[in-house]
Amino acid sequence: SGLKILVSAVQFCPWPPLFSNSKLPSNYDLCRCNTVLVRSLLIEKSFRCLVASIFIVLLTSCGQSSKEVSVDGAWVRTPLPSKTTSAAYVQFKNHTNEAITLTSADSETIGAIEFHKSETVDGRHRMIKLDKLEIPAKDTLKLEPGGLHLMLFRIKEVEEDRHVIDFHAEGDLTFQATFEILDDAPE
Repeated sequence: SGLKILVSAVQFCPWPPLFSNSKLPSNYDLCRCNTVLVRSLLIEKSFRCLVASIFIVLLTSCGQSSKEVSVDGAWVRTPLPSKTTSAAYVQFKNHTNEAITLTSADSETIGAIEFHKSETVDGRHRMIKLDKLEIPAKDTLKLEPGGLHLMLFRIKEVEEDRHVIDFHAEGDLTFQATFEILDDAPE
């Protein structure tokens, strides 16, 4: 494409091609040619930047949610010192007319992720591992402290204060959510 721009810039030049025996161009003619060439290159660079920007926006918007499910308030409690286990919380919104059943979750920065439910029975607090979570049709499922949540095991240290988790549901639905690492629930 650089050659096309050069050819089109040369076509706008008022002087004959360098390969002919015609007289050499004046300084004025050279300045006009340089201006056309520079403008052409700037337009190409601007176009490439625009295309790259659109591509980046599309990539960053991918994976935060799907048409079927949106995600809000995703956060991971900061693990205790020297521990690699924590809990994560999030709100899922189902935009479809059918329930969505989450069957698993995984992440490159977390060794294992399980669905859990906290409950108190006879004054004793306990967690129960769940095989799946269901997001009701046209409704919200909230994972929060003291209730449903994600248990995270073998958490790796990350440079950025976030983890990206992939969720898998029945019917081959997969989506991603970015979880911020926080000491307390966001306000």
